[in-house]
Amino acid sequence: MISSFISIPKTPQRAENIAGHSDELYFSITIKKPLNPAKNKINLMCLDILRNPGKALVSAKKQKNMGRTWLTLAGASVLVALAAALVVTRTTGAFSLQLAGVSALSVFIVIFILSIILGFVLRIIATTLGGSGSYFEGLTVISYSMLPMSAALFVSAVLALAPAGVAVSAIVMAIGFAYG
Repeated sequence: MISSFISIPKTPQRAENIAGHSDELYFSITIKKPLNPAKNKINLMCLDILRNPGKALVSAKKQKNMGRTWLTLAGASVLVALAAALVVTRTTGAFSLQLAGVSALSVFIVIFILSIILGFVLRIIATTLGGSGSYFEGLTVISYSMLPMSAALFVSAVLALAPAGVAVSAIVMAIGFAYG
C-alpha cells in the first residue's frame, strides 16, 4: 500500500557541487498524491455514524459495503466489551484483571453473535411485513444503531471511575441510548 504512494529510483543519482564535481551519491524519494484521496483515506467511520446516523444509513445503502458494516459491528462490540471490563475492574478492584479480561471477551462474543442473529431476524421481519431487504440491510441497521449506544456505555464506564462520575455517566448513557 505504501509502495503505491512512494517511488524510489533504482539507481542512485550523482549530486553536482558548485565546482561541477560529483562527490556524493543520493537517492531521491518522490511521494505521489493519490488520484482519488477519498478511496485511499483512512476514514473514522464512527464519526459520521455518530454525527448523522440517518445520513450514514442512506450512504451505507448506496455503497453496499458489507466490510464496513462488519467493521462497525466489531467496533461496537469492542466498545461494549471494554466498558464491561472497566465496570468489572471498578466493582471487583484492580487485582482481578484476569476476570476483567474474561468478562470483556465473553461480552464481545455474546454481543457479536446476538447482533448477527438480530440482523437476520430483522431481515425476516421486514420481508414478512411486505418490505424488501437483504441480510445486509438488517445487519447494517443493527450495527449502526448499536454504535452510539456502545460509545455511550464506554464513556459512561470511564466516567464511573471518577468518584462523582456516576451521575454524569447516567446522563451520558441516557443520551447515547436515545441517540441509538
